[in-house]
Amino acid sequence: MFGRIGARARGATLVAALAVSAVSFAPVAHAAATSRPLQIGPSAQDLVTVGGTAYFIADDGVHGNQLWRSNGTAAGTSMVKDIKPGAVTTASGLIDVDGTLFFFVRDGTSGNKLWKSDGTPAGTSLVKNINQGSSRGLPYALTEVAGALYFVAKDSTRGFELWKSDGTKAGTTLVAVTDPASDERGPQDLTAVGSTLYFNDGDATHGYELWKSDGTDTTLVKDIDPGSDSSDPTNLTDFAGTLYFNANDGTHGAELWSSDGTDTTLVKDIDPGVGNGGRGPEELTVVGNELYFTTDDGTHGTELWRSDSAGTTLVKDITSGTAGRGPQDLTDVAGRLYFVADDGTHGYEPWTSDGSTNGTSLLKDIDPGSSGSVPNGFTAAGGSVYFTADDGTHGSELWRSDGTPGGTALFQDIDPGGEGSHPTVLAAKGSTLLLDLTQGACTGLWSLDTAATEDTTPPVRLLSSTHDVTAGTVTVDVGTPTGGRITVSGADVQKRWAGTGCADTASVELRPNKAGLAILRSKHRFTTTLTFAFQPSIGPAAASVQRKYTFEVTPAKIVRSEAHPKNGTRTVWVQVPSGGRLALAATGTWGVKKVTRSALHAGTVKLTITPTRATAHKLRQRHHLKVRVRLSYTPAQGVTTSQTRVYTLVRK
Repeated sequence: MFGRIGARARGATLVAALAVSAVSFAPVAHAAATSRPLQIGPSAQDLVTVGGTAYFIADDGVHGNQLWRSNGTAAGTSMVKDIKPGAVTTASGLIDVDGTLFFFVRDGTSGNKLWKSDGTPAGTSLVKNINQGSSRGLPYALTEVAGALYFVAKDSTRGFELWKSDGTKAGTTLVAVTDPASDERGPQDLTAVGSTLYFNDGDATHGYELWKSDGTDTTLVKDIDPGSDSSDPTNLTDFAGTLYFNANDGTHGAELWSSDGTDTTLVKDIDPGVGNGGRGPEELTVVGNELYFTTDDGTHGTELWRSDSAGTTLVKDITSGTAGRGPQDLTDVAGRLYFVADDGTHGYEPWTSDGSTNGTSLLKDIDPGSSGSVPNGFTAAGGSVYFTADDGTHGSELWRSDGTPGGTALFQDIDPGGEGSHPTVLAAKGSTLLLDLTQGACTGLWSLDTAATEDTTPPVRLLSSTHDVTAGTVTVDVGTPTGGRITVSGADVQKRWAGTGCADTASVELRPNKAGLAILRSKHRFTTTLTFAFQPSIGPAAASVQRKYTFEVTPAKIVRSEAHPKNGTRTVWVQVPSGGRLALAATGTWGVKKVTRSALHAGTVKLTITPTRATAHKLRQRHHLKVRVRLSYTPAQGVTTSQTRVYTLVRK
């Protein structure tokens, strides 16, 4: 469902008291007539997609960092598997390799393990424990190359080296040892170009240089800075099947280089001289048939450049003079370049470029003045570009643009007032965004339908229910889409309220009202239809949900009785479900002496029906006499129930 761009929240038990006022949340007006974002899970890391489902690493506050999955709804968001129940685990480095998820797990006791998953608990399993008995040296740089997984790890005898895996224990092996003298730094910037893996690695002879591997042969591509000095290649990028990167050959300084694995050459000496002092090309970003990057040519400061088949040229001198601060966050959004830049007048604001000088311009001065709105996270969804910016009034919030100044505006003030919601777009599918943001006190993974024309709130989800047959109550777990107030109403049940601060599960205890208690006392059960309404803290009320629930209590059970003709009494054996008090009294014409008994726990209690003086006199005359009695049972905590029986007293 979602494409990668870059909690359930911990449950709270909220039991409504007998006399409680409704929790008041005042809805806040917002500019766009669109749906509010809905919290669907805890904050996400390393989000990837497999087969239309978003997978990510998250911590729900109970299980530690674990693998989660989501279809974009709260009901469809859950932890895949608690990898080591009872232990605090740390999962990281999630990557999709041809439909299989790979990630590393550290539990602090038994090393760093490579795991894989197909998204199900049964299909989530250990591949191999790379460094047994050690909690140090977590593997990193998981990279796919031609359907195989490559990564950097250290085992019990070597430093950080290049490994690969096919998803089996036997197929998870060390690829090569580039530095036998226990390399603690290890390969860096793993980058796939076709079926070849390129990376920056070092040995004592060549320093840190460009290497390549096909999984079998691992070789030095070129000693760019000959000898033990290092050219230290960085920003490795696949551009049209050729590797481009930043390297320093010791003569030209840090410049743009390219390599096809055999021929490795300097693309252009942009800032002539070894002492240029610059960092060289950075933020290498491919947009269509052009490679964009930032660098300093020694004249214009750090500015936006491009390279293609026609050559390598400055795109535009955005900040005049040598003090160019450099564009940042270069992003390909649907075939057009978006980035952040400071032209010396407007501060850091959103810019866009088609690769030409005239086609490179300020998108909008969102926060007028020199401070800038500091935008970030450009993302395409539903034909528009979304990003985060601070206009100085609403805080850091979500903005939308059609690529023109007039079509760039605040999309939604998600967390009104203060510092804003600080949204980060993690994935997009069509018009739906998955974001990590904060609304009020609620931080986590949220879903937002940007194409919705009405502000709607999904209804609550009625989850499990628990019946207390002693108290006659029903506790319902209610899932809420965001923070707000739940109201429950219905015949024979007290109206209840419960509040949630965030998307959560509220446990609402429902109790019979006076009429309901009367039914329980005599009939011991009743069924009623309850209405669950939800008012979010921000946004319109949700549609109500109805469901039938049965309220019941377990009365005392009369097991048997036995008449005693010699004295005219009758013994009744009563089984009680829990500790409490039994009372027996006459309700008919002929009286019997009232008797009470206490039970400390569940079991059988013996009661004796004894006639009053008048009843005993009549019994001696008739020898048989029917009496009507009411048996009442009051548990230690719960509802008093009663039942009426007719017994025959016998006297010879």
